[in-house]
Amino acid sequence: MVSTQVSSGFFVQRTSSLSDSLRYLREVTSHIVSSVSEIVIDTNDEEDVPTGDDPNTKEGEGKVLQSYAKWSGSANKSSNLTVRDLFAMQLMQITGMSGRKARAVVEVYPTPVGLWKAYQQCSTQQEKDKLLAGLTVNNRRFGDVLSKRICQTFS
Repeated sequence: MVSTQVSSGFFVQRTSSLSDSLRYLREVTSHIVSSVSEIVIDTNDEEDVPTGDDPNTKEGEGKVLQSYAKWSGSANKSSNLTVRDLFAMQLMQITGMSGRKARAVVEVYPTPVGLWKAYQQCSTQQEKDKLLAGLTVNNRRFGDVLSKRICQTFS
């Protein structure tokens, strides 16, 4: 969590109960809504919604708001993610995993189901724990510890 705060610049708010968490989220949401409610996005598309008369525009020109569908489409950064991409992102949440290591796993097992099936074919827990230990990245083995972490997560 500390690395998330420092390297990614996130603020982590700790609360003492579920009701405190909900209260905090409600306040943050209210703040966000009030801060962006006055923002107008200029556009000229016919599908967008006119805001009415605006004294700051010339005659014949009007400000309009983008439709939700258009805004959502332009704001969506992950529209082309594949199962393989999502699987790699899931793998990178495991302590000790990097992008290169995740890529090495998805080269062999492109989906979580593929990895799960490989675990099902193992006859002992020890075999499952070491299934990925032999994978290499930059001529270095994954090792038993990381392999076991991945096993605990996906089997």
